[in-house]
Amino acid sequence: MDDYHVNSQEEMRPFKKKSSGSTVIIILLILLILGMIGYLLYDRGIILQNKTGEETERVEDSTKDEKQEEKEETLSLTDAKFITIYNALKNEIYEKDRENGYQSFTNAELASISVSGLQESDFVKTQETSQWGDFYYTLQADLLENHLKTYFGNGVTLEKNALVGNTYVLANVNLGGSGMGIDSYDSNTNTFKVRFVGVGGSRGPQPNIVNRKINKATQKGDTITLEEKAIYIAQENYLTFHVYKDPAKTTLLETIAFPDSSITNGVIDGSITVDNYLNQASTITQTYQLDKTTNQWYFVSSKII
Repeated sequence: MDDYHVNSQEEMRPFKKKSSGSTVIIILLILLILGMIGYLLYDRGIILQNKTGEETERVEDSTKDEKQEEKEETLSLTDAKFITIYNALKNEIYEKDRENGYQSFTNAELASISVSGLQESDFVKTQETSQWGDFYYTLQADLLENHLKTYFGNGVTLEKNALVGNTYVLANVNLGGSGMGIDSYDSNTNTFKVRFVGVGGSRGPQPNIVNRKINKATQKGDTITLEEKAIYIAQENYLTFHVYKDPAKTTLLETIAFPDSSITNGVIDGSITVDNYLNQASTITQTYQLDKTTNQWYFVSSKII
């Protein structure tokens, strides 16, 4: 019985050695397979991929560019990028939202904006006169559209025939009258025939009124945002003025009555300024966009709140 037991143990030893050897081989194969899988995942950037050299520099440069684009810069309130456009459009954006660029303006409003950039040298005097003795001048219609393009970009157009019969006030031109009346348009020569007439009327005494002011101008990437504060004045009589928050004049801020003694040379010796109502005034937010094809800034929109 004992001999049998001893012999059995001796016979089992080679089997155990073989079993142990097989286990080691299997483990090594598993480790090898896992190593190959890990290498493939690493090689394809799925795990443990460290960006170095040129790729790392590209990532860093891209991050820097994104940070620069996101940076907001405070501009001077008279920055040349927007101030000329603002001055040309300010009368037209004071009481109405202009959320769709030039498409938010009527043809008559676009015409008023365009003539503000004309000079006396743009008009050619003819020998023809009106029944009142006013000389006629010719004006190239392209000049009006070109002025508009400097404010709105190349997409803007002007319906020229719709301007005939209207009169526009000219700030930079004085050729025998304060307004330009358009009598006709010649499509063959693309010219208007115009004459100069007196426009306007007399008003009662006025105080010194500063209705609006640019409060803040910032640039972020290719967009400039302009914040303007505005109040709206209604004259009740010669000496009483109402100050409103909104262009519809629904929110009264204050009524100011000046005494007779405040009138000097037909002007009231007193002032109403937007600075007195900054916290209550409306905010006109305007945006201007850089066109990279022309490297010029153009008006995009405005909103009154």
